[in-house]
Amino acid sequence: MKACDFPNYDTPMLLGKKVAVIGGGNVDVDWKTMATNLPGVWAGGDIIRGGATVILAMGDARTAAAEMDKYLSCPAG
Repeated sequence: MKACDFPNYDTPMLLGKKVAVIGGGNVDVDWKTMATNLPGVWAGGDIIRGGATVILAMGDARTAAAEMDKYLSCPAG
């Protein structure tokens, strides 16, 4: 089963041309955390993989959500 497979629009425009992209316009992430080069911004699914399966996208979301929870739970500083 394939996910929605939305085309990668002008991905850098999503975050003011600051998000790092790799070939094909996919957002570049740390694959262990799904974090982008921007603090507090994670990505997963089709925007990092191109057309991905639902299972991969769900795994990305689970990883990113766990990392977001860590990020939001840490006191500033």
